Amino acid sequence: ASNPLGFSNQAKRYLEFKKRRNLPSFRNIERYISLAMDHFKDTNVKHIKKRHLRDFLFGIPNISEKTRSNYASQLHDFYYHFLYDEEEILTLADLPKIPDIPFELGFRKITDIETREKIMDKLKETTYHRNPKIWLAIDLLCAYNNIRPVDITRLKECDIDLEYGVLTFWRPSKSKNKRAPKVIRIRLLDYHLTEFKRLKKAYPAIQEMPFFRHTEQRGIKADTPFFQNYLYKQWKKVCALFDIHDLDLYGGTRHTTTTAIAKVAGKKKARIFSGHDTNKAFDRYCQIGEKDSHDMAELMAKMRGKVVRLDQIKKRK
Repeated sequence: ASNPLGFSNQAKRYLEFKKRRNLPSFRNIERYISLAMDHFKDTNVKHIKKRHLRDFLFGIPNISEKTRSNYASQLHDFYYHFLYDEEEILTLADLPKIPDIPFELGFRKITDIETREKIMDKLKETTYHRNPKIWLAIDLLCAYNNIRPVDITRLKECDIDLEYGVLTFWRPSKSKNKRAPKVIRIRLLDYHLTEFKRLKKAYPAIQEMPFFRHTEQRGIKADTPFFQNYLYKQWKKVCALFDIHDLDLYGGTRHTTTTAIAKVAGKKKARIFSGHDTNKAFDRYCQIGEKDSHDMAELMAKMRGKVVRLDQIKKRK
């Protein structure tokens, strides 16, 4: 009578299981599974076959094929990782084949280094007086391609080694093995190290506090950490001042940097700099045909006019 194998009942348990893991993607998971619950309702999970899943997936209106593939991927996780592996409710014979959804990812809009430097100069001009860490966070994304916005917001005071000029990012956002995550460490360029030293002195805090946090301003309590989309919104506001409306934070920082590095140093070194594991993913970031990490960051800094060689300084003297 309780229909324990009904899709909706098992889907609710699946969502509870995902919620306990505090996944940042839980809202998307909930949206995908909730729509499937509305479709399958109390249908026994053992009775749902590939054709039923295909009817559901291709019956969702007004979505891209990439999003449709995301729905299919979530159903795969629900059946294969939860019902079969985690709960052991289903056997291999009970598992439906998940429809394949072919799609091709598009390319993000990028810009040139000169235009980006104008955006970064304006960003510093408009935000530095109220919180210099906004500019610093986005400038780090321009300089070091193996870190991402969510990694920046997780950086703690104790993760900054001023003696050796190294930042440590624990549990980076793209780590595939969450139980034994890799750690990303980057060696800071001189001007970034100088900035970190100044800001740590100007904004002292306990070691466990997030470094990138708000100052006192209307509607925001001081010392609260940057929320996930905060840097994106600050970037878009400045881009709008230049009448640029189709350049997002990833495109303007990570993608633009990777492509510029590839033009100068080649795709092989650009891929090492970007931290990609596969050529397929890297090709979306590097929008240039064929032609270590710290060296590439320094090369990009020179292209941006951030580093002056010592021999050049001696000549000026």
